[in-house]
Amino acid sequence: MKRRVCVVTVTYRGDIDLFEQLCQSMDETMPEMEHHVLVDPSDLDLFGRSAGPNRLIIDASTLLPQFHQFTIGARRLWWRWPFYIARGWTYQQLVKIAYASELDHDAILLVDSDMVFLRAVEDGDVFEGDRVRLYLRPGQADGPEFAKWHDVASRALGLPETGYTGSDYISTAVIWSPQVVRAMIARIEASTGRKWHDALIANFRFSEYITYGIFCQHVSGLHTDLIAATQKELCHCSWHYDLKTEEGVAAFVAELAPHHAGVLIQSNLGLTEVRRAELLARFRPS
Repeated sequence: MKRRVCVVTVTYRGDIDLFEQLCQSMDETMPEMEHHVLVDPSDLDLFGRSAGPNRLIIDASTLLPQFHQFTIGARRLWWRWPFYIARGWTYQQLVKIAYASELDHDAILLVDSDMVFLRAVEDGDVFEGDRVRLYLRPGQADGPEFAKWHDVASRALGLPETGYTGSDYISTAVIWSPQVVRAMIARIEASTGRKWHDALIANFRFSEYITYGIFCQHVSGLHTDLIAATQKELCHCSWHYDLKTEEGVAAFVAELAPHHAGVLIQSNLGLTEVRRAELLARFRPS
């Protein structure tokens, strides 16, 4: 039986142009792949124009109905009684966990709007035998925030708070097992005695990818038999390079590897559409 895999993107109207480039790249490389797109209710009409037989546009508010949106100026925030506040970035992390926990797929691929696919994602990219791949990058944390995220994850999972636990799990094309996500949620609720989203949001800042990674690697249980660690990043990410210099751009292009299914050029680099298109063109055969 063919294993079920889908791509999940949580996005918002500010990334609509990048999102449409992502969709185009998926339609060109793997048109049969399911694409589940989670957006705020106010963005449904805008993103609805990208809907199709394999692309579902989903109202993210239905996943966490206890959270209510409000705005301060142009900034979107969410609150939950008694007084939990989630910023847009944090709320999106909760949405990813909530949605993944509801899926019956064998694996999901969480993809940001500013990624484009260069080739189809293959079975071997997602699975190692019967196990779902877990991307990790051993080594030093990239900043003091990482140690805090590791402590928050450890606290939620009932582990000792030791700071950075040894690996980074953050990328822009991250593979999760919904079955493992459900086990992670159960562990958080058993360890904290609270709903999983309350336990995480009480810290104000956390990382969903670090929480999942630490659960997979540092919490014992049956879920460990479902995971296969890999240091091969599925997306070739620009944040490892200085794209303001020709040397950085040349290295970025040259270091594209066969295991990379796509490329990320960060949306916050301030590049013009023309410059972004020029950089992406360097990864495509002429």
